[in-house]
This record gives sequence, C-alpha cells and structure tokens, in this order.
Amino acid sequence: MKGISVLSFGATRGLWEGESAEDFQRMMGYAEHLDAYVVVANAYKRHGLKPRRLSPRMEAIPTDACNPLHSLLRMFQIGRTVLRSRKISLIQAQDPFFTGLVAMLLGKLFRLPVNVCVYGPNVFDDHWVASAWSHRLLAPIGRWVLRGCAGIQVDGAMTARSLIAAGCEPSRVAVKPVVPTNLELFHQIETPPRPPRAIVRLLFVGRLCGQKNLPLLLEIAAALRARTSQRFEIHLVGAGPDEAQLRAAVARADLGDCVKFRGQISRDEIAGVFADADIFVLTSDYEGYPRVLMEAAAAALPVVTTAVSGSDEAVLDGATGYIVPVRDAGAAAAKLASLIESPALRLRLGLAGREHIRTNLDPSRNTPGQLAIWKRLAACATAPAGNAAAPRRLLLFNLVTDAQHPILGFTTQWIRELAARVESIDVITMQAGELAVPDNVRVHSAGKERGYSEPRRALEFYRLLFRILRERRIDGCFSHMIQIFSVLAGPVLRAKGIPLVTWYAHPQLSPSLQLAHFFSNRMVTSLPGAYPYRHDKLAVIGQGIDTTLFAPAAHATVDDGMILCVGRISPVKNHATLLRAVALLPERFRVVILGATAGAGDEACAAGLRQLAQELGLEKRVVFAPPVACAELPAHYRRCAVHVNLTPAGFGDKVAWEAMSCGRPCLVANDDFRETLGRYENELLFRNGDAADLAEKLRALLARSAGERTEIGAYLRAQVERLHALPGLADRILAQLAQCRAEHT
Repeated sequence: MKGISVLSFGATRGLWEGESAEDFQRMMGYAEHLDAYVVVANAYKRHGLKPRRLSPRMEAIPTDACNPLHSLLRMFQIGRTVLRSRKISLIQAQDPFFTGLVAMLLGKLFRLPVNVCVYGPNVFDDHWVASAWSHRLLAPIGRWVLRGCAGIQVDGAMTARSLIAAGCEPSRVAVKPVVPTNLELFHQIETPPRPPRAIVRLLFVGRLCGQKNLPLLLEIAAALRARTSQRFEIHLVGAGPDEAQLRAAVARADLGDCVKFRGQISRDEIAGVFADADIFVLTSDYEGYPRVLMEAAAAALPVVTTAVSGSDEAVLDGATGYIVPVRDAGAAAAKLASLIESPALRLRLGLAGREHIRTNLDPSRNTPGQLAIWKRLAACATAPAGNAAAPRRLLLFNLVTDAQHPILGFTTQWIRELAARVESIDVITMQAGELAVPDNVRVHSAGKERGYSEPRRALEFYRLLFRILRERRIDGCFSHMIQIFSVLAGPVLRAKGIPLVTWYAHPQLSPSLQLAHFFSNRMVTSLPGAYPYRHDKLAVIGQGIDTTLFAPAAHATVDDGMILCVGRISPVKNHATLLRAVALLPERFRVVILGATAGAGDEACAAGLRQLAQELGLEKRVVFAPPVACAELPAHYRRCAVHVNLTPAGFGDKVAWEAMSCGRPCLVANDDFRETLGRYENELLFRNGDAADLAEKLRALLARSAGERTEIGAYLRAQVERLHALPGLADRILAQLAQCRAEHT
C-alpha cells in the first residue's frame, strides 16, 4: 500500500512503553505498509514523553500539554505543521470527540478525508448519553464529527447498525475489531477438572466504576442464590472509584459469602485468574473496546454479557455464551443459572468460544483490516488529482431502481456504495420505484412503471442519454444486467470516448448479450462460470454483499427445524429438488420458500411446486412465503437453521452469499462457490438436481449442534467479507472503468 501516508491522533502512549507494548506492535505493523505514519498522542508534561522516530516510516509526537484544553490546541498545532510540511493522504482519529474534532477541523482546512474510530462511547447510545452531564455536552460534538467524516471505523456489527439507524450512511461504516495481540496466552489456558459439586466461579475483570453497572451484578448475585442450590462465587478483579460503595452494598445485602473482591491484578498474572474461573460475566451499560470478552472466550470460558459495543464480535449468542439486554438482571440471572447448574453446557460453550476466537478474531488480521480501510478512503480522496483515469462522474444503467423491490432492491445499495466514491451518478433505469439514494445521484426512468411500450421506452432512453451527455461530462458508464441499454448506448459512448463496463451473471446467451459484449470495453461477472460468452473482455470481480445489513444479530432466535430457501421462484431455481429432499427428512423439519415470481412462466412454476408438495404429503411442512423488501431479508436468514440455494453452475446467486453473511450455513449446488465454502465445501456442496444427496447433506448439517452450525456460519461470513463485500466490489468496478479509460487515452 505504498503511496499512502497517514496522520493519526489518539491517546496511544504505549508507543513509549517499549517494543513489547501492544500499541507499539500493532502500529508498527501498520507503518511497514505505509509511506509515512505520523502519530500524535495526547500526553501531559507529567508523562515526560519526547518525540520519537520509531522507524524510517513512523514518528510518534506527544502533545506534552499542561491540561486537556492545552492538549487539544497542541494537537491542532502539531497536525497543522505536519500537514504543511508533508504529503498526507488521510487523517485518522481515535474517538469522535477530542481527537475527532481536531481531525475534522484539519480535514476541512486541508481537504483531506477523515476516518474516525468508535471503539469507545457511542454518541447514539442512550445509556451513555444519560450516564453523565459531560456526555450530554460531548454528544453533539461526536454526532457532528460522525456525520461529517469520510469514514467511520467500529468494533462490531452491533455498533454499525446503531450508527446506520441514526442516519450514518452504510457505505461510510466499516467493521474492524481490534483484536488483542496476547490472545495466544489465553488460548493456552487449560482449565483444571473440578469435582461436580465444587464452587462455581464467576469472574468479572475491569474497572470498578459506574459504566460497568456492578450494582446490577450484585442484584444478579442475590437472584442466583434464590434460583440455584449450586454454590457459586463472583470474583471482582480490578479497582476503581466505586469500590467502597460496592463493598458497602455487599455487606448490606449479606453477599459476602459469594462476592469476592480480588483487587488489581497485573496483566502478567491475569491469565491465571481466567484459568481458575468457570464463567465470565460483564454487566456494563456501555463499553468501548471490551477486550476482556475476547480474552475470556479465548480462555474457553462461556460468557454472559450485556449487549454492549463489541459484544457481538466476541460472543456468538447461544453458541459461545449469551448476550442479554442492558440492565436486564432477570435475563442475565437466568442465563447464568443455566451455566452454573450445567458443567457440560459450560464446557461446550467455552470450547466453542475458543474456536470462534481462534478462527475469526486472529490478531494477524488487525493490519490487513486497517490497511483496507485506509486504502479505500485514500483512493476516494486521491482519484481526481492522483489518477486522471479514475471516473468521477458516472453513468449507470440498470433494470430497476427501487429500494423496496423484492428481487432487485439490492441495486440501491450498490448505487449508494458507488456514490460514496464519485462526484456524481446519473442512473438510467428501466423502472423506478422508491428512491433511497444520496444527494449526488439523479435517477431517470425509461418509463416501464408508467406503462410505456417498448418502442417508447427506447425513445425515452435516448432522450435521457443525450440530455445527460449535454449537461455533464461523463467519465465512465457501468451497466448492470441490462444488456439492451449497453447495445443502445454503445455506439454513442464509443463515439464520445466514454468507457462502458457491462455486468452480466447468467448462463443464457442471447444476441443482445453478444452485441453488448461487442460495444463494451469490459464485461464483468461474479463467478468464472457465470458468463456464457467469450472471455476476451471478461473480468471476474466477485459479488457485492452489504455485510453491514446482512449480518448476524445478537438476539436472533434460531428455529432449529427451519430450512430456508430465498430467491425468485422460477424453473431454473430447481425448488422441486428441495421438496423431494425434505420428504426424505424427519417430519420435525420444514421448509420455507420465500420469493417472488416474475411473469406467467414463474407463476406456472409456483403452481407446480404447490402441487408437488401435496403429492409428497408436505402440505404442513412447506410454507410459500410472500416476497419481502431487501432490508427485511436479514431477519429471515437469521431465523433459519440452514439455507439452501439450488441454482446450478452458471449463476452467481447473491442470496446464498447473503445467507452466509448473516452467519447461517448454506448448502449450494453451484461448484463456483467452492472458494467461498473453503474448508466446508465437502459438507455444503451437493450434486445439482440430486434430492438424495441434498437430503443426506441436510441431515448431517441439521444433526450438528446449534453452536457448531453457528461456527460454520461465522466462517462463511468471514469468507464473504473477504471475497464478496460490497465496498470491495465498488472499488473493483471503478478500477475496471479507470483501467478502460487509461487504455483509451
């Protein structure tokens, strides 16, 4: 990633603590891949820190201030000096308040993108805002910063959903947990066997302060004494301003026999404390970077935690522990009681948690994840000046632009992601519906929703095309699954020197596709087998799954008997094979087929499937659910035990990747999915059209525990994020257009 330089603001005084410090190791890893990395750290004169040149590419500068306000001013002054003397690509801020405010002011002054981390307080979290008067003052600053910055980096999908619900654009939000570098120490812990009736040890590690809501933990302790006869102890490890009050509360409630204060324990000795525990518990109202949850899971402890920031990355609800609502003592007590009374459950969830951390939260991913975020932001910022071929004014063709469309609603997500990277987009669509696009996007319809005939739509298309070309200088055109528009526009675009990239992912070869291939500078598709014509212009660029929308949910209830199949109901989807496979399974398993029809052929197919279900005696085991909007699909994926996709090779059916992105196992009949399935390809790939093989694979998968299926789903989600996430696809589309422009010039 050479060519990128970063100016970072934070409180990373660990850079002065030696090479073994976690901050030092992590940030030096970043610096190895950058041209320059300048870190400005909030520090005071009492710390006695001096500027350090840590490597040829990395420099650490303390603010060396007298007080916080002075440090804020010093941070701005140091940053301004750096930006005036060096070529910096982007600015990073550790929080949306102190460092975020400085970064935003400098970003506006020097016209640089700003990436803000939310690994601490979430300004849209009502619990945090209400917890202190200072938070109510800081919240407006944080909201201004987050709504104006180019990128937001968060610790988990829960925080991402909160920010998006508050109005932050999904394309600006990136999930990147900061994984502790010392997890191997906890992976090596071997919990000694204990007698069945031994005292069960619950562990809390953290500061004894208000945000941890330890009075709630004492309330839970009292409830547990009434719920279970099994002896238990809660060990509180840490110190803080609330310790005296907590000790007094323990005495008043007569909890001294089961609540133990262990005091502060050094990081060198903390692994031993985890080794002596049976369950880890966290009752915080809000959190920043709850590394203790990752450490507890790595130590093979089942975890019960409130739904705080980062909890959904460290804990798979129901599979490695439990996530309960904030301040819900009853829910927490119920989950803890079940663990206290069942050594087998503790062992199963604990081992699943260790495997989850080892598989999905490897510290080695810290650097690639951070660099990918910076690369994306830097590419958006430098495209106009640094890359003359990069398209800034885009023309886009598609079949439907309608956020509520049950089949093609996802195209709105693609438009939004591309819009975050360019100056403007003009969309010519065959059919318009509910528009949910950014301000830099104009949508023009050829009029299908208004009942225009095909000849009139062609004339309307040309009217719109020529008007757009008169009004704006267009740098490139992307056509998505509408080859007729590529054919109509191809000669005009070629005459004007505007590159045309056409997306096609379907096995049907038609004359219009052949003509679109001829007029296009590049053809792109999702999988190698999804393009049926010549490959001389072809680039395989993957799919574009919105992994923030299609994500696991902390409190989702999984129906262990539900098999789900999402997608258009048509002959090529081969639903009949699924019905015949379900007929071979025990009666407790049922299937939900959720999808829309498109035309008389599909309606006939749906009628045939209902008739087949009756013939197979599946009337009570098959549900044909009506289609839903794209935004409602994740809830359906999360409920199923397993998703099945029956489209054969030659299709890149995105619903399979959506299900995987939601953390659910997905059986597929398409060999092109082997790369995504990875180590589970033998379990999840079945022979196309073979009901017996599908039934066998379903039976084996449904025989696994819920925790094991969740682990498979977590692995598949990581694969989708790596290979088919929407931000990466948007980058690749623009890269193809830029390459075509460069070749033309």
